[in-house]
Amino acid sequence: MKTFNTIAALLPAAVLGAAVPRAAEYSVTDFSAACIAHSTYCALNFNVTTSAGAPTVTCSFFGPGPDYLPAIPLSGCSDPSVSFSFAPAADKSAFPLTVVSAAGPGTNLTGTYVIPGADVTLDNNGAVVDERYIGGAEFVITDLTTIPA
Repeated sequence: MKTFNTIAALLPAAVLGAAVPRAAEYSVTDFSAACIAHSTYCALNFNVTTSAGAPTVTCSFFGPGPDYLPAIPLSGCSDPSVSFSFAPAADKSAFPLTVVSAAGPGTNLTGTYVIPGADVTLDNNGAVVDERYIGGAEFVITDLTTIPA
């Protein structure tokens, strides 16, 4: 009877652990964000790996700026189980990039990397100025949180 109770107590933990894989971090590569000079459009592009051994997923946005990097609501990536959002602070002190991926039935993992305002510059292009990311193309999103889907 003790053996049965021990197995019964461990079974839910094993099943739940299998249903929600834990990624330690999201690895972002090839990150770029810029508004296009003398245009009304901006682009944001990056690749992300959501867990060790997982394929790289491409996330991108091309849409209206103009001139300043826009807020991007939750948008899909090349893998439909991954999405992202981008939310520049009104004072341009921070540019949070959030990545969300499916972790299991009804559960997502989310993490945010805050791009410092110093990593974004304004280019003077004559009649217009355009915002552009100048920081590193690679970074890691840590402290992932499990949220309901």
